[in-house]
Amino acid sequence: IQVDKSPDFIEMVSGAGYEKLRRGARYKKAEGLTGAIWARGEPVKYDTRQEVENPANGWRGLNNDQVLNQRAAWECCSLIGVPLRIGARTIGVLKVENKKPVKVSHFTHNELRTLAIVASNIALALEMRRQEDVIFTKGERARDFTHDVTNEVGTAEHALDAAAAAAREYSAPQVVV
Repeated sequence: IQVDKSPDFIEMVSGAGYEKLRRGARYKKAEGLTGAIWARGEPVKYDTRQEVENPANGWRGLNNDQVLNQRAAWECCSLIGVPLRIGARTIGVLKVENKKPVKVSHFTHNELRTLAIVASNIALALEMRRQEDVIFTKGERARDFTHDVTNEVGTAEHALDAAAAAAREYSAPQVVV
């Protein structure tokens, strides 16, 4: 799973199998397959290595060295990927890849639809978490503001009490004998 942490790039935050080696990889919008899915906001299904590695589909081989340095026989044979969307906004990408040295197989259109359903649930959960953080931050700011105002009001009350006491002393009648 890659998730946007800024408007300029998305970062791989989760992966299984070989993809664990790529955690932390960053992609700019339209950069590599991941960035292409992010930029287009459309699901993709590639059934052959040639389709996966076609530059017209966005492939650039970015971050492959992290895997190839440890698994020389690694290659992506087929792939499905879907955007994580909230309304019209794409907040990330979910990809599933079939890699050698496993048996070569292709993903079905039903698997692509299933992945899209899973992605919509993940996107919703991520957005709810983001909104929770926003609300928490606003609540913290409101609490701090209320605390500051309460302190200022208390300080003003003490100043008024002191001024009233001084005024009473000053205006008290003086008796001279």
